[in-house]
Amino acid sequence: MTNDNFSMNDDNERQEYQNLIKVWTSYFEHDQSKLHVMMIKIDALLEPFMSAQTGSNQEKCRELFVHHMIDICFKQGKISVHIVPHV
Repeated sequence: MTNDNFSMNDDNERQEYQNLIKVWTSYFEHDQSKLHVMMIKIDALLEPFMSAQTGSNQEKCRELFVHHMIDICFKQGKISVHIVPHV
């Protein structure tokens, strides 16, 4: 989800990354079962970003991705029904 060959400080490249994230997440955004799996495995997706230095491209990519995922979750309404397994 990140590429060190571009700069998140460049508006066009940042917009391109945001669009890529939006297109990629559109494949599961409206499918509760796929979104459920995505949220369960979110730590594995974020793992490569965790060692990012402050202000780095990786940190900025992580921030955009996390904010986008939060937006998707809030759009779902009552997502806890789909995330929390029934016992």
